Amino acid sequence: GGGGDTIEHEFAVLDPTPAAARDFVSVEGGNFKLAGKSWYPVGINYWPLYVSGMDRGDYWAGWMDRRFYDPELVEDDLRRMDELGINMVSIQSHDPVFYRNLLDFLRRCAVHEIKVNLFCGLASPLAFREKPLRDFIATARLQDNATVFAYDTIWEPGNYVFNQQRRPEWDPRWRDWLAERYGSVGRAEEDWGVQAPRDDAGQVVSPPETWFRQDGPWRICMASYRRFMDDMTSSLWGRAHRTLREMDPNHLISYRQGNTLPHDFALTGTNRHIDFICPEGYSISNDEGGYNAAGFITRFIDFTTQGKPIVWSEFGKSVWDSGRMEPGADAIAVQSEYHDRFYRMVLEGGANGTVPWWWPGGYRVGERSDYGIINPDGTPRPCAELLKHYAQDLKTPRERPAGTVWFDLDLDAHAGGYWHVAFTTGLEAYRS
Repeated sequence: GGGGDTIEHEFAVLDPTPAAARDFVSVEGGNFKLAGKSWYPVGINYWPLYVSGMDRGDYWAGWMDRRFYDPELVEDDLRRMDELGINMVSIQSHDPVFYRNLLDFLRRCAVHEIKVNLFCGLASPLAFREKPLRDFIATARLQDNATVFAYDTIWEPGNYVFNQQRRPEWDPRWRDWLAERYGSVGRAEEDWGVQAPRDDAGQVVSPPETWFRQDGPWRICMASYRRFMDDMTSSLWGRAHRTLREMDPNHLISYRQGNTLPHDFALTGTNRHIDFICPEGYSISNDEGGYNAAGFITRFIDFTTQGKPIVWSEFGKSVWDSGRMEPGADAIAVQSEYHDRFYRMVLEGGANGTVPWWWPGGYRVGERSDYGIINPDGTPRPCAELLKHYAQDLKTPRERPAGTVWFDLDLDAHAGGYWHVAFTTGLEAYRS
């Protein structure tokens, strides 16, 4: 016979033996623990390098779809991560149908001693889908897989749950909360000194956008509404996360905050229901003021979580020049400068981990951005070299510093709540 084309394909058989307890990441005394030692996630938000330029509908939820999953190219990425000192990736696994490729990815990560923070939208506290989630965990045997570091149950809810478009959805709950807490709207208004906002039918509704940002006579009303935000989300997150823990008692549970915005709740509302807290950095400016605001937030959530681990789960800068339709040299330098601020702040403030946004360099269709730390040809950008420089320090065991100066914080003193404090008096307190 003549020399025809050939196809080679690797088959892997997974060990059905459940992992030993010491191989799972746990939390103890404000630190992550792995095999009896402190463990610090030096991570990256991961999509394969080859998703650059793909349509959002394909790459966002579907890079593990058999149409797109390329294990050899993924393996190349993992080898590059080894060289940079990365030991954790945050990924999305939207469709349980892709679970075999997820298991292949987990198998490869295990070889490289990389743990996986797994987003699973089935576990969303706002749309919890118990049976599909239970089936997914059981079918993929995730509860026995120690390569999974934690479940990420909802993506950036601080950005949207109480934004102007979404708040009306919670108005019936707000009215019930007022009746339960005050006895009547009239008694609430007497306490506040202002009338509750109402719709055209006279029904009490949530406060308008300006009340979240500006102080005024509505300050006490806003203090009530912010307490309602915390109570509502605590109830929803508690129910979802308790059920998830029943399905899988072996893994940690958390979620990424979103930005620190006027309508945020994620730094106070749900802390009893998470194992560690995941602030994001997009509201942090690239200057010393931003550095100090991030430092204050780190200290603030050390207090509000009573010392749970802190992982800055997203931060970064786009390097894309939309005029030239290519990365800009100045923007690449700014990207590194911004990442450097976070690494310094995390080491100084005592946070436990960093997960910049994101791995693949190149044009991101839809968002028209390029936050990648790796060039499309696989070479590291300066911010990746910076990560390599910091990796060992970030993994070195350290004690979270104890506070030396008390900061008196009254979250009800301004209608803007902790958002206002973080970028004004809190920032200044951390600076000094």
